[in-house]
Amino acid sequence: MQELTYETAMQQLEQITNRLETESLPLNDSLRLYEQASSLVRFCNDCLDQAEQKIVTLADVEAEHGNESDL
Repeated sequence: MQELTYETAMQQLEQITNRLETESLPLNDSLRLYEQASSLVRFCNDCLDQAEQKIVTLADVEAEHGNESDL
């Protein structure tokens, strides 16, 4: 099975959203899609949180190295 990426999750979210907006689905199918979408949203939020943490860490490291060269 292929590992889920942020981009793939976003594509799947778009497809689910489109289906929920345009198709007349039975309630159980709509609920199943909503659950999938909720899971994908959590995954995307986790990806963004991890990316933000990496950026903060890199910025901190760069700031430390920048301060050392000022000495």
